[in-house]
Amino acid sequence: MRSTVLVTLALATSASGALISCASRSFAPGEGRGLVTVETQIPRGVTPAPKPRLRVGDRFVYRRGGALRIEQTIVEHDENGIVLEEASSHLRTRLGTDLQQVAQDSGEEWWLDKELVPGDWQLTFPLWPGKRWACEFLLKRRGEDALPVLAKYHCDRAEDITTPAGTFACLRIWRIARPLIEGRKFLDQATLFWYAPEVGNFVRRFEDGTLTELEEFVRQGDPDSR
Repeated sequence: MRSTVLVTLALATSASGALISCASRSFAPGEGRGLVTVETQIPRGVTPAPKPRLRVGDRFVYRRGGALRIEQTIVEHDENGIVLEEASSHLRTRLGTDLQQVAQDSGEEWWLDKELVPGDWQLTFPLWPGKRWACEFLLKRRGEDALPVLAKYHCDRAEDITTPAGTFACLRIWRIARPLIEGRKFLDQATLFWYAPEVGNFVRRFEDGTLTELEEFVRQGDPDSR
């Protein structure tokens, strides 16, 4: 039904209008400052978590809000970063070489596409309790003005977390983000998530009042995958 509607609209549009429509689906130009602050001095006596060695075929299954099943698999891994694809929607999430989030690609459903330029560093490695960092990026959606965003992160503690996939030693991370628009004030938006070095990914995330937890995972070459 969706494709029929799109075709009908296209046939009813003039050639010049079609060009404008295509142009309106492009991303706005520009980029943010990227990683603006990051602590690099590892405290004495602390063993930090290294950057995970992710591989094509690694799979992570989550349950969002106790109902929605989300299954992501790494389908690409090269010098440009990593691509994860969601099994049911085929939505692709692109990560950079530092595992920063850089884009979401939905294929035919272009209105779901977005870019985060040059990236949203939700993780920085090595990672340890007490580490802080911040990044600035432009959030872009097709046909819309780019939105500048400041995201501040604080890994405040280590703790064990139990999810349907098991119990994991985790690093808890706070994300506080807000738009950066001159002359306007916005409420901070807080997200809390738990990163498990054993998994190489998040195992729990609390965002917009909704809890997402890991149900199972497979790491290539890892006999302890669950």
